[in-house]
Amino acid sequence: MLDDLDRLSWVFPANAEPAGFAGRVYRAEESVQELAIVWERLRLGRLKQIRWNEKSWRYTRNATGAVSTDTHPGFRRLCDEGQRLDTELALDQRSLFVFGDIVLSEFVLLGELVWGAPASVRHHDGLTQFLEGVSRLPQPLPVDSRFGKAITELNDPLTAFDNRFGHYRDKF
Repeated sequence: MLDDLDRLSWVFPANAEPAGFAGRVYRAEESVQELAIVWERLRLGRLKQIRWNEKSWRYTRNATGAVSTDTHPGFRRLCDEGQRLDTELALDQRSLFVFGDIVLSEFVLLGELVWGAPASVRHHDGLTQFLEGVSRLPQPLPVDSRFGKAITELNDPLTAFDNRFGHYRDKF
């Protein structure tokens, strides 16, 4: 089935979003691609930060006397660059959590059509609402259903993710 979903997700051109199940697959794929872009920005940002650290170390090692931003204008520019890199990296880290939450929400929405969840479990309002709906179900869930099997395996990791990183979503 995953092979079919993978083939289906590559069929649609970038400017045409399909409807129904195919649309859900398309949106989930788009979210994964956005997450990959943020991941790459994080990688590149961290490499820039490492190069900045090396540059800063060389500058202070080669300077004579005490180094300060008042006496060394080049050091002021270097400090400003370091602060800019730190800010960019911090924003990208927060974005990673936000896009991670979006990806999980898209796959929960996609899962609605696959695992036959009870109608009382809301899939369209994000991961937190989905997990709250699951928690209101009579426990233990029947493991003979697709939904019961899936949630038995996924509930704890999804809840841990939502508890740990959901605050970034709430801030943005």
